[in-house]
Amino acid sequence: VYENFVTGLKNTIGDHKDWQLMICINFIPKYMDPTTVEGRKLFSDMCADMVKRLNGDEKLGITYWEIYNEVYFRKIAEDRSLWIMFNEAAKAMKAVDPNIKIGGYAPCWPSVPMIRDFYTHCHQNVDFLSWHKYLTGSVKTQTPYLMAMTPSFGKDVHAIRQMVNEVTPGKKLEYALTEFNISWNWKPHEPRQATHVGAVWLSSVFLHLINAELDISQLWHSRGGGTFGLFGDGNEPRPNAHLFYLCNKYVKGQYVDSQYSSPMVETLGFMNKNQYGVMVINKTDTAVTMHLDLLNAPQLSEDIYEGNTLLYTLNESGLKKEMVNFANGPMSIAMGPCEVRFYITASGEEAE
Repeated sequence: VYENFVTGLKNTIGDHKDWQLMICINFIPKYMDPTTVEGRKLFSDMCADMVKRLNGDEKLGITYWEIYNEVYFRKIAEDRSLWIMFNEAAKAMKAVDPNIKIGGYAPCWPSVPMIRDFYTHCHQNVDFLSWHKYLTGSVKTQTPYLMAMTPSFGKDVHAIRQMVNEVTPGKKLEYALTEFNISWNWKPHEPRQATHVGAVWLSSVFLHLINAELDISQLWHSRGGGTFGLFGDGNEPRPNAHLFYLCNKYVKGQYVDSQYSSPMVETLGFMNKNQYGVMVINKTDTAVTMHLDLLNAPQLSEDIYEGNTLLYTLNESGLKKEMVNFANGPMSIAMGPCEVRFYITASGEEAE
């Protein structure tokens, strides 16, 4: 039954023709037994039919197709039946539309040995590798630990990329973190996922994923679902939604070298055709004064009474937007506890 599915996809895309959607074929019906030829064919036929209906009949042009969702939690079956079925489904889907990209296998944790096993058996049919990651299942996990572990998200990318280079030297592949958040548990929900603490945590995760040159990241999830959603049940934007908006609007294009002396205070410089700027993150629970030195940037107005920089501040008080004077050379910034800022100024065409 495709009618409601297609309607939902079209409503999601709306006027945003530049948006990329990814279809995850995450459920294997019980009557499709991957250990049998007949079961695998049923699955492959279903996957190919989805491509035909959505891209062929409806002309939706969906490029990314992810097969499986958190299969093989702890041990991979010796018969590798799911890997065999992945290969058969991927070939059937590409026969319908050779322009699509197929990936997987979306394990619940970035276990390099398990991803290596999948990739070793399926790399001929893999266009992107995907995985999931949550740091904790307990609301008692201390915030400093969560903040200190954000660099691990970038380390995962490096480790998986190294494995790919060992198995298929020189192959160009995309990397996708297709599900992540602070906690995997909803019994009870993790409250920090819906507060400014979660937004600061997420901004640091973004920084490390960007520095690791990850291609795709998808937070779990968009709306409702207790504390997981970017938007609450009443459709109100949560701090993470504000963060997503700011990052998608400004923190894109080219990234410039940023160095910081404390592992708990991080910066990311960025530049695109419209502006340049820096994201500054205080991951600690105390106020800090940092000295920021912006080098090799265009000259700004030196009139101290003139606001030359757009500043967004996201903290316990919510999101604040204002114009400030972004001085040339070293400057002091007094940041509150658990706060992220975006300084955005000038035209990227002037920046070098």
